[in-house]
Amino acid sequence: MKTPWLVAGSTALACLNAHAGAAFMFGISHNFGGDTGVTFKILSSDKRDKPVLAAGVSFFPKGVGFDVGVGYNFTRTTVTFGRDLLRERYQVAWGVSSTRCPPAPPAPAPMAAPPPDFEDSGFFDSSF
Repeated sequence: MKTPWLVAGSTALACLNAHAGAAFMFGISHNFGGDTGVTFKILSSDKRDKPVLAAGVSFFPKGVGFDVGVGYNFTRTTVTFGRDLLRERYQVAWGVSSTRCPPAPPAPAPMAAPPPDFEDSGFFDSSF
């Protein structure tokens, strides 16, 4: 039963890794009814305030887990919810992620200098 899940998870991980805007997450994971551990994940997007797909590996005191799931990128953190395919448990994870800042707004065009005021500049001599 684990083989189809491992094939599906490996395929998802390969697709996420091939995505140009992928991000990484390092954090804490908890399997419901199981252990709490450290997790490393690849995220489908590096944009802030956007939903993402996630695939990763978690290290627990009693072993290793491979998980796939969905999540949300916040400003500098990501929260995911998914399924640990090796341990066959649902998992929630939170961690810091390599999200990028949104593009800066374009700089305003420089204003053209006003034309010179010849009357106030002394250009015309009033002694004539």
